[in-house]
Amino acid sequence: LYCTEITENRLMVLAPDGSTRVLNGDVPVANPVTVYQDRVIAGEMRMDANIREFDRSSGEARVILAGVPMPNAFEVGPDGKLYFPAQGANEIWRVSLDGGAPEVVAKDLGVPDSVKFDAQGFIISTQVASGQVLRIDPRDGSRTVLAQLMPGLDNCAILGDRIFASHITGGLYELSGGVARPVIDSGFQWPM
Repeated sequence: LYCTEITENRLMVLAPDGSTRVLNGDVPVANPVTVYQDRVIAGEMRMDANIREFDRSSGEARVILAGVPMPNAFEVGPDGKLYFPAQGANEIWRVSLDGGAPEVVAKDLGVPDSVKFDAQGFIISTQVASGQVLRIDPRDGSRTVLAQLMPGLDNCAILGDRIFASHITGGLYELSGGVARPVIDSGFQWPM
């Protein structure tokens, strides 16, 4: 399990035997993290941020993209590129894992703070300012509103056809047929 600690500025590892270790202790405002095949990718949740790949053994980092305006919860898409919300630009971007110039996938959103992919290859993205959960076509940026909640959404997870969204007030919601059903109405402390 790879976990970022935003207040400790570090990337941690929890091994199957229960042992923990700091993989890299120099990740300012460490927040987004994902694993793709054998690659560990984490980013900084700040303006002018870096998104880096970390060696799983040594923790050494290689910059994939620098100067990103507040990247948040990201995922590698079906095309092998990293997709992420650039919150400071109110856009979703993608970039090759080898680096290079980013591409804008969707813009003029409700301040995206997560990007995940459903089984059909569409982006599912929570919008912190508008409270919407969007389904976005990564080919042309077209979008559909899956659910409308209160502003303050933070992240989402997909399990099969089930979509879950978390809210900074402590709620966790399952989305189905345009309705957001509370799994936990409140109680978590800002579930991310």
